[in-house]
Amino acid sequence: MTIKITLLTFLICLLLNYGTFPQAAGGQDTLFATPYAVLYNHIHYLESKNYDPTKAAKSLYPLGNPKNREVLAVKLNQIFTGRGLLLEMEQVPKDSNFTIAVQGNRQVHKYVPFPNLKEIYVVKYQDHWVYSKTSVANIQKLHDSTYPFRTGKLLQILEYFTINSGTFLGLQYWQYIGICLIIIFVLFAYGFTRVVLRKLYTFLLKKYSYQFPQQIQQLTHPISLVVIFLVMRILVVLLQFPVSITYYTNLTIKVLITVFIAITLYRGVDILFFYLKKIADKTENTLDDRLLPILRRPTKGIVILAGLIVILQTLEFNITGILAGISIGGLAFALAAQDTIKNLFGSLMIFIDKPFEPGDWIISKDVDGSVEEIGLRSTKIRAFSDSLISIPNGRLADQTIDNMGMRHYRRFKTSIGIKYNTPPDAIENFVKRLEDVVLSHSITRKDYFHIYLNEFSSSSLNILFYIFFEAPTWQQELKARHEIMLAIIGLAHEMGIDFAFPSQSIYMETIEN
Repeated sequence: MTIKITLLTFLICLLLNYGTFPQAAGGQDTLFATPYAVLYNHIHYLESKNYDPTKAAKSLYPLGNPKNREVLAVKLNQIFTGRGLLLEMEQVPKDSNFTIAVQGNRQVHKYVPFPNLKEIYVVKYQDHWVYSKTSVANIQKLHDSTYPFRTGKLLQILEYFTINSGTFLGLQYWQYIGICLIIIFVLFAYGFTRVVLRKLYTFLLKKYSYQFPQQIQQLTHPISLVVIFLVMRILVVLLQFPVSITYYTNLTIKVLITVFIAITLYRGVDILFFYLKKIADKTENTLDDRLLPILRRPTKGIVILAGLIVILQTLEFNITGILAGISIGGLAFALAAQDTIKNLFGSLMIFIDKPFEPGDWIISKDVDGSVEEIGLRSTKIRAFSDSLISIPNGRLADQTIDNMGMRHYRRFKTSIGIKYNTPPDAIENFVKRLEDVVLSHSITRKDYFHIYLNEFSSSSLNILFYIFFEAPTWQQELKARHEIMLAIIGLAHEMGIDFAFPSQSIYMETIEN
């Protein structure tokens, strides 16, 4: 009875464990004691001289039927090859108790062969190592992303040539044929792409010639090269070169794609600023017209810097360390050049707030003159003595600016002194005639002015003369003042009004003896 129970228990365990690990020829389990054994078995039996998918499939977790596991084992190897993933076998652990992490009190036995492909890893089930169940489930998705547009179907056809083709200088004969076909296809695709882009450019130029920049024609060449290298990246992986060749080929193609994208964006900056200039030309403000040429170069510099960072990331440089070093150096530079940075921020505030524009007459604590140029560091002001003053924008932004150029009207205020012996009726008539002078002038403001007898001074009766000119320039203001003052003098002579001037009267008393 005990023997029967023991046999029954053994059969039940056997049935329960069937499919848990792949079966070797002869019905014996192939169990791998270390991560090294799993990876070596998988790669070794998919080499052309040792090709045996059945044995290679034993490295995979037994998910599905054995034939399907063989297909997945081949596809996993194609993923490694297509992505150019170099596996250094001497770095793979040979420790059966290799531990990658500890969760609570439980050790996790897991090994990730490629840091850039974390979806694929080997784990320890019970006492044996194998590609994990999750990894096996991800193989098809990763294979589709490695070989897009169903190009992976071609690998099933090429698999026959991979097994049976001869070799020359490390490559198989069919791979040389594939290289030639890809070169022919790429040259044809490059010419076709350039023709299509030129036709599109000609069409747009004829239809939208008044708003279509000719710089777009310069984009046809780099865009064509980006398209070509993207196609090459898809086709080259089909040739199933050795992993080292595929790795450096993919790396070169990625760098070239980044370079030509950067060139496209660099030239696209000119097109962007072409349209921005058309928008700026429609505005009355002149600051944006001067700001655009200043911003063009920094924008191109940002494009170049971004391209260099992407290239360095592609070449697997430690970008974090580089940026950290730049940050420390930038801090030291900022401390040494804090005045320059202050001026740059001052320029930004001037561009945003727009307290003045080129051509305006401004008065501040340090300057009095006409603005000629607003730069990134300083503003150039032409003084009325015709000297050129450069004042840092950081200091200018902190000052109170009296923008005389923003005036709608220019004020003219003076006092007209007449003699004390002038009759009141004559003063009244003189004031009214002065109002007529203002109303008859071409550029005086007619709705707001003040002309009144205003003050008893020591030697004259003072009439307040307070008017405004609609004069956009100082020269027009001076001309209007000249005309008004001549009109006042002529009116005074006509009416017999004498202007007063400082004088002293001496009274002498006669003393009789």
